[in-house]
Amino acid sequence: MSLLEFFLLSLIKVAVVTVALLMGVAYTVLLERKLVGRIQNRWDQAAWAPSACYSRWSTAPSPSSRKT
Repeated sequence: MSLLEFFLLSLIKVAVVTVALLMGVAYTVLLERKLVGRIQNRWDQAAWAPSACYSRWSTAPSPSSRKT
């Protein structure tokens, strides 16, 4: 094996390991963001307070109910 072959093989191995590590980090960050997003999922008021749906202040008046 010549010095050039050794250098090219070593360069290819380093590139493969680097790409594998970068892909691993990228997928780990993606997984972490999805998990944190699921943990921090916020519901709107109507989802956890059903009485808010029936409040007269919870909806805007319709144009047909306006007195002219």
